[in-house]
Amino acid sequence: MYLLVQLGLLGTAIAADEPARSVASVAVLVTGTSVLTVSVWRRGPQPRSAWWLVAAGAWAIVAEAISVTVVYGPIEAVAITATWPILIATVPYPLFAAGLLLLSRTTGRRGPVDALDATIIALATFLVLWGFAVNEVLTISPRTASIGVVLPFGALLAFAMAVKVALGGGLRDPATAVLVVIVAVALSVTLVNLVLGVGSNALRTNAATHLLLTAYGVLVGVVGVLPSLTRPRPRAEVASGDMSRARLVVFSLIVLLPLLAWWESSFGPFGRDQLPAVFVTVSVAALFLVLLVIRLALLARLAQRRADELAASVATQRRLEEQLRYQATHDSLTDLANRTVLTDRLTRSLQSEQSASAAILMLDLDGFKFVNDSYGHAIGDELLVQTASRLRATAPDGATLARLGGDEFVILCENADRTAADHLAHRVVDALHAPYELDGQRLRVSASVGVVVVNRDEILSSAQILRDADSALYEAKAAGRDRAVVRERHLHG
Repeated sequence: MYLLVQLGLLGTAIAADEPARSVASVAVLVTGTSVLTVSVWRRGPQPRSAWWLVAAGAWAIVAEAISVTVVYGPIEAVAITATWPILIATVPYPLFAAGLLLLSRTTGRRGPVDALDATIIALATFLVLWGFAVNEVLTISPRTASIGVVLPFGALLAFAMAVKVALGGGLRDPATAVLVVIVAVALSVTLVNLVLGVGSNALRTNAATHLLLTAYGVLVGVVGVLPSLTRPRPRAEVASGDMSRARLVVFSLIVLLPLLAWWESSFGPFGRDQLPAVFVTVSVAALFLVLLVIRLALLARLAQRRADELAASVATQRRLEEQLRYQATHDSLTDLANRTVLTDRLTRSLQSEQSASAAILMLDLDGFKFVNDSYGHAIGDELLVQTASRLRATAPDGATLARLGGDEFVILCENADRTAADHLAHRVVDALHAPYELDGQRLRVSASVGVVVVNRDEILSSAQILRDADSALYEAKAAGRDRAVVRERHLHG
């Protein structure tokens, strides 16, 4: 229904002659603004204060259109010295800017960064506006200069806030997206009027500005009828300081604008030989570049932080892999090597030309099952831990200590002959025979040791050697325990 009414008014504005055309154009503005105002009043979009400011800005544009039509009639230009309508024209933009600022707080999570980006883009826009319009207005008179600065500055402020909303993810909400378009259209009307009037001391209009202003009136009402006006606004989930591909393209393009503005203010038809124009251009361009450097520094800091996070993640992953690898090759209780490591080192020892012989000591604790059954598994585990500690203190440097399971341990010594193996085995028996202090209790546990000494005159498998060591261990148990039995193998092909 709203669009049908507006289409009827648009048809009148296009087909009718003056003054009906001007009245129909104003009616489009009044209808759209009225629909937006009623929607804000009855539907209560949040934040409500932001939308009331937007509605107030829209009514200021209606007041401007009515005052110009009533006072000047259907004319094509308003003299820039006509203070009243031009001052009214400056009112909407601060209201739009304030409303958009409040909306930006509900759509984005990168307020300071988006504000910085919006300021950079607004300064770039100002440089172009200065070179082609405001610079010339300043040369007319001090009075017209102040009006010529206030009008575009207010429009630029609203434009910066619209950019901030867009950068903060506001375009994902249809109502907010249309509002951003509305501000852009209103800004375009003001800038076109200003540019067309340069040199003639007026704000000049044409068919394009009439069409833009009419489209603005229709879009204002569209915001009021959209269902998304009262829905929660989606928030942007973007890391602080991040720069999207689209934003990077925009920044790459606007970095050329200071050069364009400098050329226009210095050598163009509007700025030749005007020292103030050159000063303003250089000052604003310098500020623009400083803010751009700050923005790039924030981006570099973000990149460094992410690089540090990636390095930390890689280091954590590496530590985790090392931990998993260690857990896969070591006994979790005693922290000794497991059967996999023992078998690998035994195989390499037998294949090494630097090792003439190797001694394998396999041992277990006599009466370990009794300790477990009588004192509990916690005492049994502590006994195994202390046994492993004594074996570390007794075994020579370079020896491999492993726990095969239960109370069964193995010591692998390379380049050890029978004499060295027998001496080590008896030292182990003596070390394990000493009493243990376990949870305030003093226990004495003996150990039986089976020893196999293998010379490299024939290659044996690690499984064969471990079976021989196991047989020697049971011989020690059969002989009365608390002792060592040494077996030496010489195999010839």
